[in-house]
Amino acid sequence: MEAGKDKLSSDPIIRLEKYTLLPAGKGNGIAAADFSVYPGETWSVASDRPADAHLFMRALATLCAPAGGDYFYGGVRLDFADYRRLLPFKKRIGYISPETVLISNRTIRDNLYLIRSYFENASPGDPFPEMERLCRVFHIEDKLELRPSGLDREDLRMALVVRELVKNPEVLLIERPRDFLGLKRFGLFSSVLKEKVGTGLPLVFLSSDEGFNREFSNRKALIEKGKLRTS
Repeated sequence: MEAGKDKLSSDPIIRLEKYTLLPAGKGNGIAAADFSVYPGETWSVASDRPADAHLFMRALATLCAPAGGDYFYGGVRLDFADYRRLLPFKKRIGYISPETVLISNRTIRDNLYLIRSYFENASPGDPFPEMERLCRVFHIEDKLELRPSGLDREDLRMALVVRELVKNPEVLLIERPRDFLGLKRFGLFSSVLKEKVGTGLPLVFLSSDEGFNREFSNRKALIEKGKLRTS
């Protein structure tokens, strides 16, 4: 894939300046990293320590505060001292990970409508054609009246994918899709992702699947010994 032409005339959507993250788990942490995501860019992330790659993805999702440096979203410097000030930016970032969960034990339909009402100020009775379309594509349209506890692992993961995509994010972050999707669902997910990326949606992902990496990345970020390099 080629980087979007809009990069030449656009500011980055996300920009990290001298961003420092303390170690988590068995990682080294990340020191003074500079990183930007422009429209049309699709970044693959790799690291010598899995914990550091995961830490970096969580940081992009604004789920962990830095020990130093600045995070700019759309040119606005984020304030991690007050969680409420981050909410308008969290709404604009889609994050798909094996660790993400649905927000309540209501039905799948209710969960998806809740996320829509939160992001769009829509009422439960309003039509939701994109949700219906994606549920059909991922073969969970007959599971919408079930609660999360009534779904198998893969159906639940597909519901989580739908939830993040119907947010209409400005940036999409994905961690290890091969870890939670079987072959058939992975193919369906890849097809929908190609459709979304084709619109210029920026993507940052972490995957050990070489075919997926070749198909979706036009930029690379490598974290080694706590240092971030890009190409």
